[in-house]
Amino acid sequence: MKVHVKDGEIKSYGVICKVSFRVDNEKELKKEKKKKKDKDR
Repeated sequence: MKVHVKDGEIKSYGVICKVSFRVDNEKELKKEKKKKKDKDR
């Protein structure tokens, strides 16, 4: 968190947040679905 104080009063504040995520390859997803489907049989 970050805050700016001037003359004893909060002038501005905010949050610095890092977000990460994974993007799957479409071909890999299809392979995984096929493996799962075959396994369930």
